[in-house]
Amino acid sequence: GVGTILVQLLLNRCAHVIATTRSRAGAALLTGLGVPDIEVAHDLDGAVLALSQRGLADHPVTAVVDLASTGEAWATVPGGALAGVRTVVSTRHAAPTHLEAVAGVNVVALADKQTLTRLAHALATGSVHIPLARAVSIDEAVDLLQTPSAGLGKVSVAIREHRYSPDAPRPPERHLARSPELGSNTATTPT
Repeated sequence: GVGTILVQLLLNRCAHVIATTRSRAGAALLTGLGVPDIEVAHDLDGAVLALSQRGLADHPVTAVVDLASTGEAWATVPGGALAGVRTVVSTRHAAPTHLEAVAGVNVVALADKQTLTRLAHALATGSVHIPLARAVSIDEAVDLLQTPSAGLGKVSVAIREHRYSPDAPRPPERHLARSPELGSNTATTPT
């Protein structure tokens, strides 16, 4: 997701990245992306503690980018907990305002043409890549997107495009539509 792209962009700019994750699987993913320092922390307090301890080492932490925490979670972080940190950036409009000497910055990514072109270039040149959990066919993707328990919000999936020969019979066309009544994605086959 956004975090995997962000750490790669930061590493490409020679930033010293210390990443936090909630699981060993997340740590393995980050290691595969080239992140040199990884802390497994199960909540924001654990992540802040890990980062503050790292701030005492050779590479003090000066900025934190938080892609997951809520304002309520940040409200419980003590004022002096992030010694040396000058900026906390949040993508969830949750940047803390109560931390001493720390600027809280809320950001929103704009998916404009210029940004998407730069991201596409980074993907095409290999300077950024998206680790895929698995590749599925279009039909499998439709079925998976209908199943809330499939967990597709937590993994990246590549959808293989299958080219049909002009003479071969084509399978029925399937559309993915949002069903307000069901509150979920629904596949339909036109009649």
